[in-house]
Amino acid sequence: MSRRHREIITHSVIFWAIIVSAIVMARPEYWIAAPPIFCHLFLDSFDWGVAVFFPFSRRKLGLKVLKEEESDKKYGFLESVDIYLLNKKLLYLEGVLLIMSIVLLVGAAYCS
Repeated sequence: MSRRHREIITHSVIFWAIIVSAIVMARPEYWIAAPPIFCHLFLDSFDWGVAVFFPFSRRKLGLKVLKEEESDKKYGFLESVDIYLLNKKLLYLEGVLLIMSIVLLVGAAYCS
């Protein structure tokens, strides 16, 4: 699995801002879809980075916690998962984001 998939439009903040805005304008109650989408982009920016401003720039931005040379290699799915899971910083971040997502979801369900 190549890390190059993060250099295409599906990992662009511009793309998702347009999509989410259109969805929310059509169905305001679907705003709940926005946080997971942007959390995914945010989380992806921590390991190898993402091309946030694609198509205007293919430059990957983010903390890039994992080694850059790993980003150009091709791995099978299980090898990619192993590399990701061996990084404790990313696992802690995943845990924090999971807890925050659950709290937001419960809060949204409770308030509606």
